[in-house]
Amino acid sequence: MTALSPAWTAGALVAGLALAVALGRQVVLRRRAERALDRTTAERDRLLAGLPEAEQRLQALGRQHEALKLTMNTHAIVSVADRSGTIVDVNDAFCRISGHAREALLGQDHRIVNSGVHPPEFWRAMWGTIARGSPWRGQICNRAKDGSLYWVDSMIAPLAGADGRIEKYVSVRFDITALHAMQAEVENSARLLRGAIDAIDEAFVLFGPDDRLVFCNDKYRAIYASSADLIVPGATFESIVRGGAERGQYRDAIGRVDEWVAERMVAHRSGDATLVQRIDSGRTLRIVERRMPDGHLVGFRIDITDLVRAKEAAEQGSRAKSEFIATISHELRTPLQSVLGFSELGEQFAMSQANTRLQHMFARIQDGGERMLRLVNSLLDLSTIDTTEGSLALERCDLVVLVSDVVDALRAQAARRDVSIGLDAPAAPLPMEVDVLRLQQALRNVLANALRVAPEDSVVDVAMHLGQGVEITVRDHGPGIPPDELEAVFYAFVQSSRTRDNSGGTGLGLTIARKIMVAHGGSLQAENADGGGALLRLRLPGRTASPAGAPPPALDAAAPGGAPAAPG
Repeated sequence: MTALSPAWTAGALVAGLALAVALGRQVVLRRRAERALDRTTAERDRLLAGLPEAEQRLQALGRQHEALKLTMNTHAIVSVADRSGTIVDVNDAFCRISGHAREALLGQDHRIVNSGVHPPEFWRAMWGTIARGSPWRGQICNRAKDGSLYWVDSMIAPLAGADGRIEKYVSVRFDITALHAMQAEVENSARLLRGAIDAIDEAFVLFGPDDRLVFCNDKYRAIYASSADLIVPGATFESIVRGGAERGQYRDAIGRVDEWVAERMVAHRSGDATLVQRIDSGRTLRIVERRMPDGHLVGFRIDITDLVRAKEAAEQGSRAKSEFIATISHELRTPLQSVLGFSELGEQFAMSQANTRLQHMFARIQDGGERMLRLVNSLLDLSTIDTTEGSLALERCDLVVLVSDVVDALRAQAARRDVSIGLDAPAAPLPMEVDVLRLQQALRNVLANALRVAPEDSVVDVAMHLGQGVEITVRDHGPGIPPDELEAVFYAFVQSSRTRDNSGGTGLGLTIARKIMVAHGGSLQAENADGGGALLRLRLPGRTASPAGAPPPALDAAAPGGAPAAPG
């Protein structure tokens, strides 16, 4: 399992998390509804438990109807019907919920509140139970006088007379319309949510606060085909992953099941895991798990196999490109050295002969050869930094001295263009741990770029600023950089449209400088200065001495925007 930086369909993740939160809420609402229904059922059972005793009293005293009025004076919805089903008495609660006056109900049968919701089989089963002398319990949907529907939790008990024949039916009901609506809403919302989750083009899973499976979509089971039979509601996360590991489902668990399961459980219990997992089907998955406020844990499995393969192919192509550039550059340096050597000799010979035409020709050869050599050297630098073998040779130095040395080395080049360099540096030493040669190269590339675009009789300002780290700024008074090119100037072989015709650069200096700064854990950014010209900021974090024997950090390609590449 390897942690990986998030670079995937964030929109799908956010949508799925929202669905998971809603599904968790529906689970809570369902439990509340069930508890409320249990309380109502308990109250109903308490009242109905007294019916056998009431029946005995009726038979003993012969005053059955009067005794039933004891039941009628409760908050329950009560009605009494004779053996033919005709209503002979109702309580106020029945009148209130049905909307019918007592006079309108007496002499009718219960069809007066029939909603038509229940099929004939429902009623046949109910009356079959009652006809056998047993009470019937169930939920009934009735219709009030105004046409509205209401649900009641009912018990209908047959009462026998002295001869053992059924004489009356007592119905005791409790209004559960609100609970029924809540249950229906919960079930409907759950169906909608599960349908929406199934429609998500990623594998989704939800575990409860007790770490037992609540729900997963079909794609989740399809991905983990080798352990699909273990992925059932109520199963613990640990039992599912251990079963899969024992079946060889996870590549990294082969030969080390217990150790792998322990590592996986640590990441899972953190509630904030982003991992990469290789499975037996040959696919590679990104795992994202997040703990919700109520304790549920939502997880996604994203198939990144194609992305991983594309990345590996790109890395292989990049290595091949770097190797090719390095090889070609090495092959070019030898003939270029010969060209430069012979052109220098030719120029000296032409001067001795006072042949200005020939001298001018050899000078042009010399100039072209030097430009080509600079390009070849830049390509070699670029290929070296891009390879994983390149590394920073860190050493402790005075950063003030390092910057001053680079500025002094370029003063002569600046003077040839009638440009001066100003340096604002701290008076006290600034010890830091850096790769001296690489950092000098980065600063030299940035400063040389500023000198190429600076107008005559202008100043290029170099300043050092201290904060959490160190920032070195290089500001020229040239044409500046178009806003839409502030990032593009750091791409290989790209120059600003305002300077590409006459700058004389290779288009690699700033690219190399940024890679070096990123390798140091810093950055290189460009902006336009107030008053005109470009301002480049080289930032370095504060760095302490490395522990003895610690390897230097590897140079790597800069991520877009100059941000350090994320750790693997």
